[in-house]
Amino acid sequence: MSSNPNALSFPRRQLDLRTRLIVAGVTALAFSLPSLGHSATLNRHAIVLADSDATAAEIGTGYAARGFTIDRAASAKADVVGRAEDVAAAARELIASGVDSADITIVAAGDATSTAVLASALLGRLDVNYVLVGGCDPTLANNYRFRPSGRMLSLIEPGSNRSCRSQWTNAPRVSQRRELAIADSASVWKHADAFNAMVQWSEGEYLEAQTKLVATTAR
Repeated sequence: MSSNPNALSFPRRQLDLRTRLIVAGVTALAFSLPSLGHSATLNRHAIVLADSDATAAEIGTGYAARGFTIDRAASAKADVVGRAEDVAAAARELIASGVDSADITIVAAGDATSTAVLASALLGRLDVNYVLVGGCDPTLANNYRFRPSGRMLSLIEPGSNRSCRSQWTNAPRVSQRRELAIADSASVWKHADAFNAMVQWSEGEYLEAQTKLVATTAR
């Protein structure tokens, strides 16, 4: 491990990620979910990563409806580290433009959560928010040396092997962490209770273990 806690090593072997990273640039306000009562004038931003255009569009539209600006971090790079570098660069550009890092959320679904986790290690910011829909790839740590950082919410199906907890071990720069069970990670953003939890986390709130989600089981 490099002496720089935020540095990534080159892969011991290339991850076989078959899905490409899609970043939604969505600003539509058509996603109908109840408001949490927070001001839409706040300068909050979401970078949305997913395995398909449709998924990214749905998540992005939902966040836009809650007053978030949806930012692009498009990457044509084939490897997950390259994509993570582009996502981290997009977040740095927002911070350099005057956006508070606590008002930035990187939302990732499916295999794109690996990109988000590695981007967190590159950023090294304790207050950037991460929402990992579908948890973490359990093999990621076998292929890369990294230490994640930031406020991390992991949403996984009960009994899933994609828990992020092992990646949070010995990760002092993960400033807040919560893993909650959901009924179906493939459509979590379509359910008001689960999407409320995602947005609450993005707004800096800490979720209790008994947060109402699609499923009541919590880790």
